[in-house]
Parts: sequence; C-alpha cells; structure tokens
Amino acid sequence: MISVQKYKCNNCDGLECETSICPNCGNRTELIGTEIFYCEKCKCPVFFDTCSACGSKCKKISTDIRPVFAKERLLIEVLLGKPFEFANHSVWCGGANNYREG
Repeated sequence: MISVQKYKCNNCDGLECETSICPNCGNRTELIGTEIFYCEKCKCPVFFDTCSACGSKCKKISTDIRPVFAKERLLIEVLLGKPFEFANHSVWCGGANNYREG
C-alpha cells in the first residue's frame, strides 16, 4: 500500500517526512502535499493506492477532494437535466469541475 502524503518539519529546516510527527524532533509537521485515490468497488475516496476495505487497486483522481452537499448536488442534477439522479449517492468534487459519484 502506498500513501502519497508529504509533510515537512519546520523545526528541522524543512525536513520532508512521511508522517505528521517528525521522526527527528517529535514535533508536529506541516502537510505539503497529498494524492487522493478512488476505489471503484467501494465507491469511495481513499489515501492509498490499495483499498483497505476490499483490497482493490485504486485509481488516482486528485490532490484535493471535497464532498458535494445537497444544494450543490441538486444544482448539478438540474444542469444535467437529471433531477434527483444522485439523491441516494455521495458525490465528490476533485476540483476543476471534476465530479465523481460514490
């Protein structure tokens, strides 16, 4: 399983780390980058290239992803001419008008 989250420690001259705790000084680090993957089988975003729930290989979809809430989802459905098409599904926005149904 590969997680693509990158951190840096401001106390250790910007030392790049793989965790939110610096291995040198033990202080909290700052998140500088991440990649988000998507499990087609479970229909959910994950931080790893392999889904921890089902073991499927996941596809990289974005570096940032946010949930689409009901009013925005309804607006998207109306614009697509499919009102309530996604009412019983989760919808995620990966930026730049990149939407994914879960």
